[in-house]
Amino acid sequence: MNPRIFDQGSGEWASYPYPNGDTVKSNGCGLLAITNVAIEIENYRDKTPVYFYPFMKQYAVYDNGTKRQGIEDALDKYFGNHITHNVSSSMKSVWDALGKGNTIAIILFGGGTAYDGTEWTLNGHYVAVTGYEYKSGKHWLYTKDSSWRHNDGWHTYEDSMQGLIPENVYTAVIPAGKWVKKNGYWYYYEGETMIKNAWRQDTKGDWYYLGKDGKMLANAWVQDGGKWYWLGNDGKMVKSNLIEWKGDKYYLQSNGVMASSKWVKFKAGWRYFNKSGKMLKSRWLKYKDGYYYLKSTGIMATGETRVNCDFGTDGKLVIK
Repeated sequence: MNPRIFDQGSGEWASYPYPNGDTVKSNGCGLLAITNVAIEIENYRDKTPVYFYPFMKQYAVYDNGTKRQGIEDALDKYFGNHITHNVSSSMKSVWDALGKGNTIAIILFGGGTAYDGTEWTLNGHYVAVTGYEYKSGKHWLYTKDSSWRHNDGWHTYEDSMQGLIPENVYTAVIPAGKWVKKNGYWYYYEGETMIKNAWRQDTKGDWYYLGKDGKMLANAWVQDGGKWYWLGNDGKMVKSNLIEWKGDKYYLQSNGVMASSKWVKFKAGWRYFNKSGKMLKSRWLKYKDGYYYLKSTGIMATGETRVNCDFGTDGKLVIK
């Protein structure tokens, strides 16, 4: 979920003109609702309302915000699909749509306040929805509210919105990504956009990384957020496994992050991985207030008697 939330009253777009002296600040909820859902997909992830303004301006109506047709046309333009739900009598069709996966919505509210006192709008107002869950018998919506009320975050329809019947709900499906093989390399597309410098997950839950040229990486390290990950022969992020690279061994933890400056317990015993992630072997290790010996396999020696040490000319034990 894209964490960014734009509102009408802040940013350079706030003063952009609408008909007869109106501005985005006063009547731009339709523009902001489209922006707040469009940034959920890769094509528009870094865009602001400035990008969508030229298209949405043509649907602006004096003192009445955005024409409903503008929302429908925008969802067709930026998402490629949408469904309009008439919800004057029932929200069931909306819940059915939102429960089908990667779906977003824009709700057009009439004026009013919900039963629990949550105030949403005085007149008609478009609110973006970018998340949905059904739990404990209630329908939860993650809203991005562009008005000064900032009713952003998770709200239950039964509490925070009940009594405030939507006039319409527009739902659209976030374009599904697809893998494409070209010249022996795999690429990932969302719509017409080739994804680069980003992680993507397949339907089995495995993670892959798309490089700067869009190619899926394999047999390679990826640094992300200061942490290192290893991608195997098939490009999958390796987890809970020991790998060998340039003569040294490294361990990828259950979350895929390379173990660093830490002990890891294996079936055969404990191994230690230094700051750079290398497994130590055939040497002594000073750790906190004790000395430990890592055998040729990297396993820590326990319950053994060992006299296989180097001593300096002064007789001191040499720690390599």
